Amino acid sequence: LLQNGLSEDQITNHFDLMPLPPYCLTELYSWRNGIMDSWFGSKQIQEIELFPGGIFLSLEHAIKVYDIFTKQQHLWEMKYFPIFSDGGGDYLLVDMDPTSKGYEGIFLFSPSILLSGEVESIYDSLFAMLRTIYTCYERRAFYYESQNRFIEVNYDLRQQIASTENPNSAYWRR
Repeated sequence: LLQNGLSEDQITNHFDLMPLPPYCLTELYSWRNGIMDSWFGSKQIQEIELFPGGIFLSLEHAIKVYDIFTKQQHLWEMKYFPIFSDGGGDYLLVDMDPTSKGYEGIFLFSPSILLSGEVESIYDSLFAMLRTIYTCYERRAFYYESQNRFIEVNYDLRQQIASTENPNSAYWRR
């Protein structure tokens, strides 16, 4: 499902015309380089998501999305870099601005959920996001339904876990 990770030099070279990536992005993309881009059109969403709304973008694909949303359509600030998508236009973004209060935090861009084109903090950090996802699987807020082949969600339990793991993120205080 996931591509092999990239070297630090490969990651840095991809960011040649952008702000240098924060450490969390370098770590993430050196571990794995998202899914193969060809799977976006050939696989069903539930076959490629790691968690609900979580399709891990390859660095190459993420840079294309970044260019479209920041430089062409101006839908979010240049400090936000996409790492996950839901496959339908929503994105989880990392704040890359080291002077920002939300630096390395994860933000949601979802006009349909947030009812605006603004982003909102959803995870306090990449580590907090991964810890939240792990705990959701461990406590069965997320579980794989083998008969239907997709991830089921216990929304109340997910809310409880996520709000505990991410006390500084506005999304879970709704």
